[in-house]
Amino acid sequence: KEPNAVCVFTGQQAGLFTGPLYTIHKAVTILNWTKRLKEVLKRPVVPVFWIASDDHDFEEIRWTALPNTQNQIQRVTLDVPGLAPRTPASQITLGDGIRDVLSQLWDAQIATEFTPAIREAVESFYNPASTISDAFGRLMSRLFGKHGLVMFDPADAEAKALCAPLFAEEIARHQLTASAL
Repeated sequence: KEPNAVCVFTGQQAGLFTGPLYTIHKAVTILNWTKRLKEVLKRPVVPVFWIASDDHDFEEIRWTALPNTQNQIQRVTLDVPGLAPRTPASQITLGDGIRDVLSQLWDAQIATEFTPAIREAVESFYNPASTISDAFGRLMSRLFGKHGLVMFDPADAEAKALCAPLFAEEIARHQLTASAL
């Protein structure tokens, strides 16, 4: 809405339950960087997290690891039977397999006074009808949206249509970008 505003971007694949810890580090870093840039640039700066939802490396995003109640690393893995090779994360529905993953997740955790609220939020995002990228985006938004982080999913049909001219221009003039880099 502000004509002099700029956006700064970071991003990551849509990993299970945010994926690797560095996903959280990226979100925190861009929020801190945005504060600094606002001071330096004297203009609005919007932090944007690009969900790499067109990524198709399911083997990489289908699992996460966490410490369990015995303080050992436990890996939980999502199975999606019949998934076609190279299916983008934006098209991978969690299916019934997410119930088993959630059960493993909760069994591995020590219950605290925060557990019911966390469980309710996570299970509202990670349900059989959700895609892995949508669940990821909603969880990240829940964690960081109140701090100003905007989630962007490039698999969104409207976003793809808006970006098409930009990508066409980049393809046509790729030498300029290559030489600038």
